[in-house]
Amino acid sequence: MNSITTIAKYPATAPAANSFLEELVRQVRLQDRSGIYSSYSNELLLKFFIIPSNSCQLPIASQEDSLTNLGISAFYHAVAAMVEKETGQFAQIFINLSHQGLSSALVCCGPLLVVSRLLRDLQELGFDSPETLAREGEKIAQKAISKVRQYFDFSPPELPTFSELKGVEL
Repeated sequence: MNSITTIAKYPATAPAANSFLEELVRQVRLQDRSGIYSSYSNELLLKFFIIPSNSCQLPIASQEDSLTNLGISAFYHAVAAMVEKETGQFAQIFINLSHQGLSSALVCCGPLLVVSRLLRDLQELGFDSPETLAREGEKIAQKAISKVRQYFDFSPPELPTFSELKGVEL
């Protein structure tokens, strides 16, 4: 089963009418190259990101498994995809998962760095509820979108015409 079929398989089980959560589920399914999560509902995929605040201490980033790597990657790919949709600018992510427990995630649009996050442990990617997940994802994406619009949406200065330059000495 290819990724496009998998994404379209669960449109009715979307957790809420939230563009970030829909994009996050889409990114998890796109990055699931082995098809392990193809039969999972959207709600079940989002439960990975929900970690109650009263849970016990989580392991540091160096002890994370492939599901955690997939979650981190999908989260920042969803942010980048939202930036691309809203601005039309190509967004690229860079994730560095370190053995020492300090990792980072960057989202760039051309020369512009729009998101820079230091990930100390898994709890930084865990959220109390789907609403919190959606709110935080939207907040990060909207800040990035405003940076992109501020940087790329400018009017170029009016250049003089050739006839205006004719009398100017170089």
